[in-house]
Amino acid sequence: NINNSNINNINNINITPTSSSPSQSSETTMMTIPSPSKHRRPLRSFQSLLTLLTAIIHVTSATSAASIASSIDYRYFVAGGSCAAISHGITTPIDVVKTRMQSNPEKYDKLLPATATIIREEGASTLVKGLGPTLVGYGIEGALKFGYGIE
Repeated sequence: NINNSNINNINNINITPTSSSPSQSSETTMMTIPSPSKHRRPLRSFQSLLTLLTAIIHVTSATSAASIASSIDYRYFVAGGSCAAISHGITTPIDVVKTRMQSNPEKYDKLLPATATIIREEGASTLVKGLGPTLVGYGIEGALKFGYGIE
C-alpha cells in the first residue's frame, strides 16, 4: 500500500539489471534521488528527471549506437521518402487551387472553374508553385518516419 508519505520518504533506489543469461553477473547500482518538495525550482526537477532517465538508459541499454546504425536499412529511407514526396507532390495543383479559393472566394467559387481561371490568367505553371519545397519537406518527413523502426 503506497501513499504520499511513503513516496516522500524515498531517497535511494536500488537498480538491479536483469541479465538474459545466467552466467552474467548481476550488480546493483545505487542512485540517490532527491526527495520532492513543494517549492522546487523547475530546473532542479528537470535535473532529477534527467538523472533518473540516465540511470534507466544505463541499465537497459545493451546495444551500442554503432550496432543500431548498422542494423538500419537505407532502402526504407529511400522508399518512405520517395512515396511521401510523390503522394504529396501529386496533390500540389489541387492545393494551389484550394488556397486560391480560400483566399478569394468571390473570384474562385468552384474547383474546376477556379482551375480554368488560374490557368487562363496566370498559366499552367502556376499550379505547381511550391512543388519543390513540398517534395523536399515531405521527402525528408517520409524518410524519417518510415526509415526507422522497420525490420
